[in-house]
Amino acid sequence: MTQLSLIDAGFLQIETPETPMHVGGLHIYQLPEGGESSFVLELFKRFVSGQDFAPPFHQKLRYPLFKLGIPALVEDQDFDLNYHVRYCQLPQPGSMDQLLALVSNLHESLLDQAYPLWECHLVDGLEGHRFAIYFKMHHCILDGVSGMRILEKCLSESPTIYKLTLPWEFSEHKKKKNRSKPNLPTRFYRMIGFATRQVKVAYELTGALWHTGLQSLKSGDTTLPLPFLCPKTAINQEVTPNRCFAVKTFSLESFKLLGKAAQATVNDIVIGVCAGALHRYLKQINKLPDKPLVALVPVSIRPKDSDAHGNQVSAILCNLGTHVDNPVQRLQIIKDSSTEGKAIQNNLSSQAAQNYAMIGSVPILLVQLLSLSTYLSPAFNLVISNIPGPRSPMYMNGARLINIYPISALYKQQNLNITVTSYQDSLDFGLIACRDFLREVNQLAGYLEDALDELNAVFGVTKTI
Repeated sequence: MTQLSLIDAGFLQIETPETPMHVGGLHIYQLPEGGESSFVLELFKRFVSGQDFAPPFHQKLRYPLFKLGIPALVEDQDFDLNYHVRYCQLPQPGSMDQLLALVSNLHESLLDQAYPLWECHLVDGLEGHRFAIYFKMHHCILDGVSGMRILEKCLSESPTIYKLTLPWEFSEHKKKKNRSKPNLPTRFYRMIGFATRQVKVAYELTGALWHTGLQSLKSGDTTLPLPFLCPKTAINQEVTPNRCFAVKTFSLESFKLLGKAAQATVNDIVIGVCAGALHRYLKQINKLPDKPLVALVPVSIRPKDSDAHGNQVSAILCNLGTHVDNPVQRLQIIKDSSTEGKAIQNNLSSQAAQNYAMIGSVPILLVQLLSLSTYLSPAFNLVISNIPGPRSPMYMNGARLINIYPISALYKQQNLNITVTSYQDSLDFGLIACRDFLREVNQLAGYLEDALDELNAVFGVTKTI
């Protein structure tokens, strides 16, 4: 049995039919040269042939009596892999538009809490001799970085390796099961070490919260936003269950070159491009607010060697500078805001940073849980997240992975999420939106390229393909 953390349990508490709290990914593969038409169907048969399962894939939720308390993950004695892994074929011509429409529909539905909280869909028949895998898993057991690590463990760097390892077949959990319990002295010293760490964490948190409080008293000399002071915009309407999904791919090198010219990080440029696209979209529909939009930007605090499930993230609020027309000024606001937000957390240990995020998330979760978002200004306008992926080409049974498009969740009063994944020499943008209020998400995805071109022009950078 695995107890969920407070943050993980929070994703279950705020979930509604309109705001399902699962995240996912759309992975596009190129069929191997000479690959048979039955390649994906054979792959599906391999996917459902597993017998030895690993957590959390064979675990379901168990709530305390009357659902009073934090749920735990327990083994599902009736676990059926055929329920979770599914095969479908796109009708001709098998276009990307058809695939995105399918994924939009699949991403709308809640995961049934009577079963382990994940699904995997193999989609055959994509034009260009390609196929896709859409995977979704509840946010209470997965964050972006842990999801990427699961993907990497399934793949190979060689196109000639055909031994497929599936995430629900991982054997690491067996080693953990066989570990002997520590003796009494060892447990005592661990308890002392834990208490010492908590004192240090409390000291770090006090300093961070004091600094945040001081920032809130400043008037105009800070770019660090505070929650619940954001403008309510056209992308902050009441969310319905309907979704639409759009994607865009850029050269990673183009973002690096622009970052070098602008003395900014790649993540600053990613946020700047998103801000430029939002500025243009809202201005076009005559709904650009005088106050800047604010993005919640997750920051992973997961150790490099951690294979733990659940969420190990903190976050900062970033001023997007959408109220200014000048792209250079807008990017500078983003750089300053990002630097200021990270400065608070850079001096925190991983545990302190996670506790800091948990304290900050409590009022946000309460507003979502009590449906108060209709009456308050948004805590933030949208989430913009950047997840690092593999740097080298990856293969699944000889099929080359081409794109990793991330798909996240929407909160109440937030009609848009932009998540980015770096893979090899590309940046893959995934934009998930509420279809009833942001049907033009494809247009917004196109504005990302316009925003990049605008920044390239002002900084004198030649566009790379």
